[in-house]
Amino acid sequence: MTVDQTEIVDAISINKLSEELVLTILDSLEWGSSKHLLLLQEKINAYLRFIESGEVFDTYPEAKGRRILFNIVLKYQPDENARNFLEHAKVIVESADISFKYEIFNPS
Repeated sequence: MTVDQTEIVDAISINKLSEELVLTILDSLEWGSSKHLLLLQEKINAYLRFIESGEVFDTYPEAKGRRILFNIVLKYQPDENARNFLEHAKVIVESADISFKYEIFNPS
């Protein structure tokens, strides 16, 4: 599962230290395409719908009462447009009382 499968939750887990419910987006696409940003926007919106509809709690009852974190794992370093997009997405997601972070995948 990856960012181009916009209606699928790539990974879901509970962080044992913070007790947060972590919804992860796996982004393996290279930057430079407006289509990439559109796919990522669609994926983030799908994750928001998954939470706002309550489907997350139907699917994962242990998620009830937990803080939620969107974690976007990027294969490639984002370019300036992507960083601007991610910072804007962070503001929107956090306004829904959901934490947001992104990181570059480091296999080591």
